[in-house]
Amino acid sequence: MIPVSFPAGTTRIGLLGSAIDAGSGGATGTLTVTYTDGSTQQIPVTFGDWTLGAGAFPAPPSDTIAATTGYRNLTSGASQPVRTFIYATSAALEAGKTAASVTLPTGSGGDIGIFAIGAG
Repeated sequence: MIPVSFPAGTTRIGLLGSAIDAGSGGATGTLTVTYTDGSTQQIPVTFGDWTLGAGAFPAPPSDTIAATTGYRNLTSGASQPVRTFIYATSAALEAGKTAASVTLPTGSGGDIGIFAIGAG
């Protein structure tokens, strides 16, 4: 659980993230938003593989490509010339409620990494 403090009137939550070891459909999971009144909202999320299967797959339709590089670094210290991606996705929050915290999704079909949480 990660505490959040969004401005009054926030209507959307946004995530920056990516998946690893995800197939053509990306990795899926459920983000849980807990509101100050104790209620929760389940938001399905999907993130594409960080290299889109070395370019073999398209990004999932729910994702917007937020950043890309022409390579990835390997644990050996070398770099590999394969495009890598970070994606943005967003969802509506429940009207009239104030988010208190979020619980990040556990990936199915790959591992999900969340790099930033934002509000809009």
